Amino acid sequence: MVEPEDVKPDELYFVRIEGGPRGGGSGHFIARGGSELEERLSTVDDPYRVERFIPGVYIYVHFFYSPVLERLELIGVDERVLIADGNARWPVKPLPPYTIAGNRAVVLRESLLPQLYDYGKAFVEAMRELEPPGVIGPFASTSPTTALSGR
Repeated sequence: MVEPEDVKPDELYFVRIEGGPRGGGSGHFIARGGSELEERLSTVDDPYRVERFIPGVYIYVHFFYSPVLERLELIGVDERVLIADGNARWPVKPLPPYTIAGNRAVVLRESLLPQLYDYGKAFVEAMRELEPPGVIGPFASTSPTTALSGR
């Protein structure tokens, strides 16, 4: 999440709408920092958060944590199917808001699995400290593949 004072006019940001009458997953948009971002945010009525835009294919990793067995399982990976995908075309002008239409399974390179597992494990440990007793059962994590490849 990016705080308002950290927004830079020469960078792109992804605005995630938290809910509202349309429900989660719709109305998100990408905007350049500064006046463009401020103008677009002025029309948003629902709670939102601003994230730095990282180009790449975003994957959603699904885990299951059992505190009884003290075991974390990586159970699947998918990607979102979008009506207008901001990763596919860098915006020269503002893109229309896009809506998530569904998900499709992804088969990752096996070499990425240990890193993804470590991300899940770190999340479980952090949540145990921040919100005791922590994560119980299924949860998901989002990561752009550029972050996984070290770029």
